[in-house]
Amino acid sequence: MNDKKRLPLFIASLILGFCLLWLVRVQSNHLEEEEKAELFRLQNQITVISELIQTREDSLSERVEILATYQSLTDETETLAYLREDLQQKKIFSGSEAVKGPGILIKVNDRTDSGEQVEMFDLVHNTDILNIVNDLRAAGAEAISIEGERVVWGSKIQCGGPIIWVNDESTTAPFVMKVIGDPSALFAAVTAPNTYTDLLRSVYNLEVRVRVSENLEILGYERRR
Repeated sequence: MNDKKRLPLFIASLILGFCLLWLVRVQSNHLEEEEKAELFRLQNQITVISELIQTREDSLSERVEILATYQSLTDETETLAYLREDLQQKKIFSGSEAVKGPGILIKVNDRTDSGEQVEMFDLVHNTDILNIVNDLRAAGAEAISIEGERVVWGSKIQCGGPIIWVNDESTTAPFVMKVIGDPSALFAAVTAPNTYTDLLRSVYNLEVRVRVSENLEILGYERRR
């Protein structure tokens, strides 16, 4: 075979070789991505299972403590007193009981210096209130209300333009929140640097005011049909 006939064959072979190499690399990258996705899925499953195990262990430890308390009770009067106290605590925790005590007052308002053109970030949204509520719960809040509406674990805090719905009751800015608990811990949760409320103030220029109160009252949650 002369050189003129060999040259096209060589070029075709070279192109074919590059194509095969490219296909191998693409397939390899595709397999790596699939392996990464599968590994990520398995890691998530492990995390969920670990959290479930921890929750079960915590529940078991709590039940063992309750059993030990019952066994330590000596007579019927003491048992009845303990049950009444436990029932009262559960009512407070569920939000059905009114609560009095020290805590903080929080006022969250829309941005007031935005002029005529109001942007989405100039308004307080339900996600803002939810994040604040979560920070307060993490700080040990015993009871929370928003514009007089008791916030319980099943409460819905939803947004409808400038209106926020709490327990199916509508309210507009400014939003006043009452929080009962350790005042110092609650105050830090909404005033310390890098907290969510600090972000609302420093980045979005929303109005967030906080003050400590030694005597707050939050009414119980009223279930509506």
